[in-house]
Amino acid sequence: MKTINRIITLFVLVAGIVACEQTDETSFVLQEVSAPTKVNAVFDIANDDTGTVSVTPTAEGASSFEVYFGDVTDETPTTVSPGETISHVYVEGEYTLRVVAIGATGLTSELSRVVTISFTPPTELAIAVAVSTTNPFMVTVTPTAENATVYDVYFGDEEDGAEPTTIMDGESAEHTYAEIGDYTIRVVARGAGAATIEATETVSIAGATDPIVLPIDFESATINYAFESFGNAGAGVIDNPDASGVNTSAKVGQLVKPEGAEVWAGTFLTLGAPIDLTQSTTFKVSVWSPKSGATVRLKLENATNPDVFAELDAVTTTANAWENLVFDFGGIDTTTELQKVVLFFDFGTAGDGTEYYFDDVSQVTATVALPQLPLDFEAGLAYEWVGFGAADFGPIPAAVISNPDMSGSNTSANVVEITKTAGAQVWAGASLQLEGAIDFTSGTTALVKVWSPRAGTPILFKIEDTSSTPDNNGNPSVFVEVTATTTTAMAWEELAFDLTSAAAFDTNISYDRVILFPDFGSAGSDEDFYFDDIMLGTGGGNTGGTAEPMMAAPTPNEDAASVISLFSDAYTDVTVDTWRTDWSQADFEDVMVAGNATKKYSNLSFVGIETVANQIDVTGMTHFRTDVWTADATEIRVKLVDFGADGGFDGGDDTEHEIVIANPTQNEWISLDIPLSDFTGLTSKSNIAQLIYSGNPTGASTLFLDNIYFYSAAAASTEPTAAAPTPTVASANVISLYSDAYTDVTVDTWRTDWSQADFEDVMVAGNATKKYSNLNFVGIETIANQIDATSMTHFYLDVWTADATEIRIKLVDFGADGGFDGGDDTEHEIVIANPAQNQWLSLDIPLSDFTGLTNRDKISQLILSGNPSGAMTLYVDNIYFHN
Repeated sequence: MKTINRIITLFVLVAGIVACEQTDETSFVLQEVSAPTKVNAVFDIANDDTGTVSVTPTAEGASSFEVYFGDVTDETPTTVSPGETISHVYVEGEYTLRVVAIGATGLTSELSRVVTISFTPPTELAIAVAVSTTNPFMVTVTPTAENATVYDVYFGDEEDGAEPTTIMDGESAEHTYAEIGDYTIRVVARGAGAATIEATETVSIAGATDPIVLPIDFESATINYAFESFGNAGAGVIDNPDASGVNTSAKVGQLVKPEGAEVWAGTFLTLGAPIDLTQSTTFKVSVWSPKSGATVRLKLENATNPDVFAELDAVTTTANAWENLVFDFGGIDTTTELQKVVLFFDFGTAGDGTEYYFDDVSQVTATVALPQLPLDFEAGLAYEWVGFGAADFGPIPAAVISNPDMSGSNTSANVVEITKTAGAQVWAGASLQLEGAIDFTSGTTALVKVWSPRAGTPILFKIEDTSSTPDNNGNPSVFVEVTATTTTAMAWEELAFDLTSAAAFDTNISYDRVILFPDFGSAGSDEDFYFDDIMLGTGGGNTGGTAEPMMAAPTPNEDAASVISLFSDAYTDVTVDTWRTDWSQADFEDVMVAGNATKKYSNLSFVGIETVANQIDVTGMTHFRTDVWTADATEIRVKLVDFGADGGFDGGDDTEHEIVIANPTQNEWISLDIPLSDFTGLTSKSNIAQLIYSGNPTGASTLFLDNIYFYSAAAASTEPTAAAPTPTVASANVISLYSDAYTDVTVDTWRTDWSQADFEDVMVAGNATKKYSNLNFVGIETIANQIDATSMTHFYLDVWTADATEIRIKLVDFGADGGFDGGDDTEHEIVIANPAQNQWLSLDIPLSDFTGLTNRDKISQLILSGNPSGAMTLYVDNIYFHN
């Protein structure tokens, strides 16, 4: 059975292509089940001697609230929806107001406030105002008064008619001013009666006054970062627009070089004291430039004499990403008093409206040399990997870290980690600048140790000559690219990239940058890849991948009575005129794959499959299904053509539509299960006469096809009529909790006493199945027999639901002490959003997707939950770990 993560991915991808909109590449939405947070209540009281109050509860993650007003014994709470305001009438007195926020899983958080109801006018109003010690623009106002229920606070910078900030007695109000100045804070104290009392207090906002010191990181709200710009440039402190890569800080400096700005335009900051050059004469500046190859000049200048200075240039090596530039002023007289820090961006070029960012201006101990092949990431060199290609086209994380899997062929201490974040571009990767050109005397094959979460993953290795003329995207125009494919999952292997296989490769070219593209050709799904020991040799390693499938396509399980099959061993096929028309551009073979008849198309540009003599009426069908395997296609297109009522080609009533599968997974079977409603141009479906496959690279790709048929999805029902699919993973590679196909480990309970769900053992088509109804959440425990899944790569279960709109799956490991809440527990939850209903879903989830589950040797709990909370039913079968 094809896994649900791949089916949903392809469905979403197909729908997105048809609608010409960007879609997510994965159906997993990661989220933790937790109680609501930031519980609060907007409280007000009517000044009409009635004692009427209004309460608007708020919280993050709350689906409803219960409000206890505290003025009766054994009170029944009032249920409130998010955003709803309720009213209540108190008599005079003091009460405890309680707001209970309830999350979708039933977990709760609570807020309590003392409410004073008095019809006596408020008296003795006092105002305490405190200016923050960390943010000189922020004040905290704390009013007190006798007989006051609420306070209206006006901070003195509001527009006329603006609403005040209303707080309850005993609370404080915070406010941040935009500018320095003196402000009059006015507070009005109110009780239940019409009478009020008010007072004022003046606060002086002096703003940032502390002097600038090295290092300059722009994070302090008390330092006055007073930029002085020249040459028509502009500068200031802003929020970091690209908090990633080597700079994730909150604040940075910005320099704008507008159209027509001088070639020498720049800005400077004056430090509070001269730089102590005896500490170091080497400086580092983090910079972000939209241009690679832009000159950045750092100038250090005397506070009063501009003729006393030192300056150096550095050149940016990447575009649209942070990098660290180093300026070594070695040989300078360390007694020179230099107090101004001056920066010029794209020095020597007139302004064109470009924005540049900079941060972390600091003294460093020494210039760190750039690395060169071989790269083992153990030496103290500047391994400054620059990621690129995130979903928003910014950088993805890439850095040298401790080896997370010191085993097999790689037990070294350090490796480089590249995270292909969710939604990252198909070409996302990371680059490393080298110290000069690569020397090929030791060989022309690049050998790289790779750790991938999945087998069959393409890795693209690229080298560039950064001195070559930039292309239209600003990247070097001289480069070489070679691809190899991983053959194992969650283990180290060495891949070989034969550089001579690229026609453009020339050992005389000065290649000085290495780039790695993990899972090239597929959008990111938040996976980590690790690389190490990048070196040159004469061969060895593994080029990865196979040219043809080793396993047969999955066996379909649709009811034969609901199927019209063109080609499948599982059904009786209709007559097909030809599996390759004479106008096709492809080679065709009937082949056997693991004993299963399969269609093979090679050198494929496009191929037509016709049923003109036996046109197919699929008006009663809902889906088109085809299983596809490819080692090289980067795009697959599937077109259906209906010849219309006249039954003839091009008779004026033909209709057709093509579905595009971009970046299909390679080296494994993909089940394309496409709703016929997605073929929006196919307005008639009673005379299907052609099926056309095509793709990219045109004329150079190979497709293996099986199980080509139309079917009608079963009518919705409240329970499954067919058993879950039988697993096919070898028992030696499985740890089973529940499956007729394997020997199960001992499970303590299939419903803990803290669960909120009804549980039954039922039979579905003669197959034992677990049923959970009225499900909020259910805990399944193996505490007495904790599971060691460290050698496993996936968690699998089959689920069936008629009503769930969301399914959540959490794994909990109790840690080394084996006990709950012992301080070393780890857990993670996967969310299946909008699962398909009324059919079995095979969820085959990589354990690497459970990113919070950092331990896997004492798995003690499996928790199932979802929505609608308390009103959904799940049938569950075949629960196991496997590799």
